[in-house]
Amino acid sequence: MLPGGSHDTEVVGASDPVTASVATSSSSTTTLVPAVTIGSLVAGNRLLMIGDSITASAAERYGGEFCKTLVPLGWQVEVDAEPSRFVDFGSQVLDKRLAAKWDAAYVFLGTNYLGDQQSYRKQLEKIVQRLSPMPVVLLTVTDFAANRQEVNDVITLVATEFPNVHVIDWGSIAGADAATILRGDGIHLTNSGRATLASNVAAVLGQAPVQPGGCLSTVFTNDSGGNVNGSDTPPPKKVGATNTTVKTQPTVAGGTPTTKPPSPTTPPVTPPPTQQPPTTLAPPSTVPPPPITRPRGPTTTPPPGT
Repeated sequence: MLPGGSHDTEVVGASDPVTASVATSSSSTTTLVPAVTIGSLVAGNRLLMIGDSITASAAERYGGEFCKTLVPLGWQVEVDAEPSRFVDFGSQVLDKRLAAKWDAAYVFLGTNYLGDQQSYRKQLEKIVQRLSPMPVVLLTVTDFAANRQEVNDVITLVATEFPNVHVIDWGSIAGADAATILRGDGIHLTNSGRATLASNVAAVLGQAPVQPGGCLSTVFTNDSGGNVNGSDTPPPKKVGATNTTVKTQPTVAGGTPTTKPPSPTTPPVTPPPTQQPPTTLAPPSTVPPPPITRPRGPTTTPPPGT
């Protein structure tokens, strides 16, 4: 049974978080610092990070931004992330790595989404439940496609259900400076974007309670699913700041998705699809019916139809 979901949740990067703002050195964006860091809530320094190509791009085998940023703070970091992974990847990682004992976790899964909001919610709740009671950092996704708001609504809901969940509103942070942080597809990160992501995670974690930090190895290095750099193909929807908020009555509560999901055969968005999804057509204009033909009388002409 899930917790009641009535507690207040701080969302770092949302439109009105209770945070302090400090400039980063990597770009013109800001890193939003929470009032309480995770390092002050735990006794150890082992951090498990789970994600898709966005997280993988900052792993040691690519840019290495996570280890460069978090290890000096005393965190021992394991980045288990691969391209084109959906939310079920989180459970796959936990099946193999949860027993290794962790003090905090990061989960960034939702960019690849099949459109079934209730299934996504169920799987994300399962991941958080398995990680609890340790602190868990969840990240919202950019709004490169209209239905990704469904993902962010679920993340908001899960944060109200579990008091150990902390949310980084990455969708709003990246959307506020998309030209600097995101590549042309509105999903994947530039070099500056990777540094900004790592800085925001570091701000939420804060200083680890013990030393030393370290960059741990991972068995999750299958990059056959796609390029972590994505592409410069424009996304279906222009990316901007999201409208993520902490809701007391989230739109996904109940048994019916708020939006009809697309077909479950939708391909992964990492790498992005090469064809644009169908656009919504405006309602057709009213066309008058053809005139009704009647036998012509000897002296009158029938009026035209309407």
